[in-house]
Amino acid sequence: MAGPAAALCWLGVAVVAVAACTDEPNWPSDVTLTSPHFRYHARSGDALCPGLMERLEANLAAVAGVLSIDPDQVHVEYYKYRDTEDVSANGPCPNGLRSCADGATIHTGALQAFQHELIHAYVAHVGTPSNVYQEGLAEMFNCSAMAGPDPPLVSWRDVADVAGRPAGAEPQPGEIGTTAYYSASTFLVRRTIDRFGVGAFMDFYATGSANRSSTDRFGEEFQAAFGEPLDAAWADLQSQATAFGWPYLCPCDSPTALGEPVMFDETCATGQPTWRRTRSRQRNRWLSRWTARDRT
Repeated sequence: MAGPAAALCWLGVAVVAVAACTDEPNWPSDVTLTSPHFRYHARSGDALCPGLMERLEANLAAVAGVLSIDPDQVHVEYYKYRDTEDVSANGPCPNGLRSCADGATIHTGALQAFQHELIHAYVAHVGTPSNVYQEGLAEMFNCSAMAGPDPPLVSWRDVADVAGRPAGAEPQPGEIGTTAYYSASTFLVRRTIDRFGVGAFMDFYATGSANRSSTDRFGEEFQAAFGEPLDAAWADLQSQATAFGWPYLCPCDSPTALGEPVMFDETCATGQPTWRRTRSRQRNRWLSRWTARDRT
């Protein structure tokens, strides 16, 4: 999710339910910008950020370098609607969501470059594991994400139980809410990468099952992939999460050649919230350590 995401429900989703219809979809098509890995569609008169396509390419390069994915396998179709009302009326996002991704195709009426949805698009060709890992990975690169520095209080079973909740659906009685779900997912992905390395996580991402019919299966897949019971991993996560600080692999302040951050915030401007920026040095150390580990 991208802020102010806490007020929204199930904002960044990895799968879109596109309703069959006979009408020609009224998706943005007045303006189309292209670059080696992007086709960007917008409405006529919708002012776009200066250097937008260059920033998108720099963003993909940064993420691909961290995750060791081939950027030439990534081809993103980005549909930028005029506003949230436009995407709700004319876009395919379910349940009134303002942004969504279907594979490498993004629809949004919120942001000119939605970092959360971009991550979904970048790794769509890699695999379709449980939604927990899809959303956790997307949030981990999101400079305006929902997770705070405190460890999740919910259990992993609480998280796995709602992984198959329809996009945009309200939590049922007894289910955890959106903020708790995204925060816990982010911490789980963050710890898994920190403990086992980016390469091991991406291998798991490529082979993990999107089968959400069984909470037990979620735990079994984790143990089979990493040799650690998820109960033990989660207990460690809850007791140690604050020791590894803010759970983001997010070089929010790393500049592109344009002098702007590689990662996108909500505007064309460079500014990130101060409480994020103060952690950039620690994030950069994590980046160096993780990428070095996976290239040895």
